[in-house]
Amino acid sequence: MASLNRVMLIGNLTRDPEVRMLATGKQMTRLGMAVNRTWRDKEGQRREDVTFFNLTAFDRQAEMISKYARKGQRLFVDGRLQARTVTNDKGEARTFHDVRVRDYQFLDGTKDGAAKPGPDDSEDEGDEDTE
Repeated sequence: MASLNRVMLIGNLTRDPEVRMLATGKQMTRLGMAVNRTWRDKEGQRREDVTFFNLTAFDRQAEMISKYARKGQRLFVDGRLQARTVTNDKGEARTFHDVRVRDYQFLDGTKDGAAKPGPDDSEDEGDEDTE
């Protein structure tokens, strides 16, 4: 059986996009997303849980997301998990799991009430160097 690495999320952005240019000349945008889950416990009390995700987009997706996305905005993301290892000042390696954006859709309306679409060029361009 083939392997599968796919993540689909709907949530609210926790910060404005952070844009970087990579040494390759490609644009990278990072942002955070909070996904809420609500349920009722055995006593009927409403409960809520939140999970935070780091999102990473490249090229056209990075450009469009950095142009239109803002903290608090609702977003649908389709992507895959990608591990990223960073070494801190003490020489300790830490691994983070980011969601690599393949496709997205803004779910909040714009000023004229229309939803802003994601790009048509949503193909996965393979592994990119994220640092």
